[in-house]
Amino acid sequence: MIASMLGISHDTLTKYYRHELDVGKSKVVEQVANSLKRNAMSGDVQAQKFFLSSRAGWSEKQTHELSGKDGEPVKVEHSIPGLRVKSLLDQIATK
Repeated sequence: MIASMLGISHDTLTKYYRHELDVGKSKVVEQVANSLKRNAMSGDVQAQKFFLSSRAGWSEKQTHELSGKDGEPVKVEHSIPGLRVKSLLDQIATK
């Protein structure tokens, strides 16, 4: 877009103005980061979440761990009327 506004090719722009492009990009990134920080510090929850997830490794993931009685594994039993699943699985495994 810059090259077309100046009436030159992209290659010419990057060849002769590489430093200016890099400095300009750095300044824009700094301005956006400062704005994000300002929004986060003023209580914008979305800005806070984004800042923490991108800069501090924070995540909203939740994990739930279940355990059975006295910390033992949870015991799960399924039944089909008249038959137990284990006996069905045993029958299938022997075939």
